[in-house]
Amino acid sequence: ARVRLQLASDYFANGQIEVALDEVKRSIAAKPDMADAYNLRALIYAAMREDRLAEDSFARALQLSPRDGATLHNQAWFLCQRDRFAEAQAQFSVALALPQYRDTARTQLARGVCYGSNGQWPEAEAALMRAYELEPANPSVGFNLSVVLYQRQAYERASFYITRVNDVPQAVNAQTLWLAARIERKLGRDAAVRGLGSRLRQGFAQS
Repeated sequence: ARVRLQLASDYFANGQIEVALDEVKRSIAAKPDMADAYNLRALIYAAMREDRLAEDSFARALQLSPRDGATLHNQAWFLCQRDRFAEAQAQFSVALALPQYRDTARTQLARGVCYGSNGQWPEAEAALMRAYELEPANPSVGFNLSVVLYQRQAYERASFYITRVNDVPQAVNAQTLWLAARIERKLGRDAAVRGLGSRLRQGFAQS
């Protein structure tokens, strides 16, 4: 069952969704009480836009393992993507309240992005600042925090965080440079805008 589950996870990560579903079904057939398999099956169904089947799988996973933080996180993100924001935030809270939960930074990041999707900018900033405290080198946290600060018109602070992202060669991309250019334009720093435009043209000409 574990081997089948690992195969399903690998296929899913590689975008082979139908094959992943076949393997996770075989995993469940071999061991029907494995919560991880239902969690993965829920993610697969969610990717297939089979929402009812995804919800059933999340429910079964949590029935088998009610305090599994990974499943709670995944279910919360699924709910957020379906614009069920209050339900999503409730599940994020349950995950974050678990003793010894190890993925706090990841969940705070997702929670912050979810708050932002609902236009709850102060709450988004608070969640993303907590994620940043935990993982200051995570470019996804820095980028999303900058987005929220831009929306809150805190342009100097937004510039600080996105500059840190763009200073790391492995983290910089067209999206991070474009955000930085928009921020610098709001600040009236034309030379910085031109510099970022040059970096965009040189590094990401097709963007």
